[in-house]
Amino acid sequence: MLDDSDFGEEITNDEKSHQAKEHKSAKSKSEARNDLNVTSEAIHPKVVVYNRVPKCGSQTMSMLVNQLSRKNGFLSKAVFEAGETPDRTTTQQKAFMGELKGYSKDQKVLYTRHQYFIDFDQFEWADPVYINLIRDPVDRFASFYYFSRFGNKRAQDAGRTKQQVPSNILNENIDDCITRRRTECTEPIWHTVPYICGNDKSCLQRHESAVQQAKQNIDSKYVVVGILEELKGTLGVLENVLPDFFEGAVNHLSEIRNDTYTVKKKAMTDAAREYFSNETALKLEYDLYNHAKARLFEQMRRLKISPSSSN
Repeated sequence: MLDDSDFGEEITNDEKSHQAKEHKSAKSKSEARNDLNVTSEAIHPKVVVYNRVPKCGSQTMSMLVNQLSRKNGFLSKAVFEAGETPDRTTTQQKAFMGELKGYSKDQKVLYTRHQYFIDFDQFEWADPVYINLIRDPVDRFASFYYFSRFGNKRAQDAGRTKQQVPSNILNENIDDCITRRRTECTEPIWHTVPYICGNDKSCLQRHESAVQQAKQNIDSKYVVVGILEELKGTLGVLENVLPDFFEGAVNHLSEIRNDTYTVKKKAMTDAAREYFSNETALKLEYDLYNHAKARLFEQMRRLKISPSSSN
């Protein structure tokens, strides 16, 4: 199991317990999965796009990429505009193509941004490849829930407040939110699936069809979709598959300052976790998460990378 200091998300005791249960089946997940479309051989693209999903360790990954860019000699282009939304019109997608081609004209580039998947093939540009990092859906929801109230450690230390909810529910925990049937918990934000599915309006619908499109994109458009619970294994795969960008990633991870985790997270009951997993749209998100997890474990198996729980 990864230490809390290994990535920019603090892990609560109930999350650790949940992850321990999940890792009990790590051995079976290490068995061959020939039905999965995976890449385990080194490739050398000029452009990599990391369309980072919020609250999935993306700030830690972005800081790591910045360090690796200096070591491995590529351009790290991380873009963030306050208040921007992740969806893109066709016109904006075309503009992005031109922007990305400009960055990569004379050098390799890894572009990082909170934005939905854009299919480069529709613009007849086959070179860029995608990567991403996702997370157990209920843990991601909990992190976002408390982040919208209290922010992260870095902001707290700087005296900045994050509060995005009314004061009367600021200190309400997730179990109370469920009991009071607040929309925030009965209809949890639909985050991960649209980021992988894309900009079509159907991707915004909490529906199996959006999940299936996202799974197809993972299999055909993403060279690696890692999971935060297996961050070192994810980085190990990236080192092997995209060595021009990620050589030395595992060793450099320990140099990343762990100050971007959500603060004041409270433990969630098993009943609350079961509610989200079975009675909300997060059950659809688990379909995508488990697909990405199986694919990652198959890449790790082929590369002889042991799961963290086996170390």
